[in-house]
Amino acid sequence: FVVDRKQSSSSIQTAAVRHLVGSVTRTQGLRFAVVVARFNEIVTKPLLEGALDTFRKYSVNEEDIDVVWVPGSFEIGIVAERLGKSRNYHAILCIGAVR
Repeated sequence: FVVDRKQSSSSIQTAAVRHLVGSVTRTQGLRFAVVVARFNEIVTKPLLEGALDTFRKYSVNEEDIDVVWVPGSFEIGIVAERLGKSRNYHAILCIGAVR
C-alpha cells in the first residue's frame, strides 16, 4: 500500500488502484440506459432522480435516455447485459439498493 503524499488529502492514490479522470464535453448523439430496481424504491427513486439531473446538467436530451425498471437488484445485471448486447447505448447506468 503506497500513498503519494503529493496528492491532496481528498485524492489519495495507491499503487494497486488506477485512477482515471475524464470529462464529458459533448453529449450530442450519445444514448444512455438506466436500469433501476423497484425493490427499495425509497432509495432507488431519489438516486434515479439525481442521475437524471446529472444527465440534464450535461445537456443529454431526454429522448436519449431509456429508464428500465426491474423487480430487484438481482435482475439488474441480466437486463444490463441484454441492453449492452443490443449495442444501442453508449453507457448503461445501474441503480439498486440491497439491505
